[in-house]
Amino acid sequence: MLTVDTSDWKKLERQLNTFRSKALPYATREMVNKMAFEAQSIWRTQTLKEQFKLRNSYTQSSIRVDKATTLDIDAQVSTVGSVASYMDEQEFGGSESKKGKYGVALPAAAPGKRKTRGRIRPSTYNERIKLMPRVRGHRSRQVAAALSMARKRGGPQYAFLRMKGGRRGIFLVDPDKKRLAIRKVWDLSKPSVKFERKPTMQPATERVEKLRMNFYRASLVFQLKRAKVFGY
Repeated sequence: MLTVDTSDWKKLERQLNTFRSKALPYATREMVNKMAFEAQSIWRTQTLKEQFKLRNSYTQSSIRVDKATTLDIDAQVSTVGSVASYMDEQEFGGSESKKGKYGVALPAAAPGKRKTRGRIRPSTYNERIKLMPRVRGHRSRQVAAALSMARKRGGPQYAFLRMKGGRRGIFLVDPDKKRLAIRKVWDLSKPSVKFERKPTMQPATERVEKLRMNFYRASLVFQLKRAKVFGY
């Protein structure tokens, strides 16, 4: 005669129901939240520094996480993003057109450096810059007049100059320098500029996605131990 003891089956069924109704929603919620915070950490400490020259902590601190709070598994969403307005352009690219008489202000390439330029942020404008009076005429006349005025004023000065080829911009004029006595600081030649995308969020989320199953496994084990089911 075959005897079947169903007491263990009933126990397993109870444990399964307990895990499904209580532990599993907590495990999935913990997973999506941990992934969001890990993406925030990678974004702040790694991928951001690959594209930005950070002069303060604002860009890093602008990266925030909105946690999932519901226990409805289908509705659990945890998001990571930046509250800084310029990060959209950084992530997806963009364009800007001139708003005044002259072109879009672009920082000129440093001497001897490859001409990779980006948009000048409002926070980087030097509000104390005062331009010397404009001198019209050929390039050589403008340069000579700018150098003469800078000598009279003493020390480096800023001037708006029109150069050959229709180019124009703000120049730093330093009569005490033998080389690079006149150096372009801002280029105002372009009526519109397109900025290529240089994503920092996307690489961070891609790196976290590779760790998704590790996070899920750890969350499941934690909840199994907490609920004391399946021998944990």
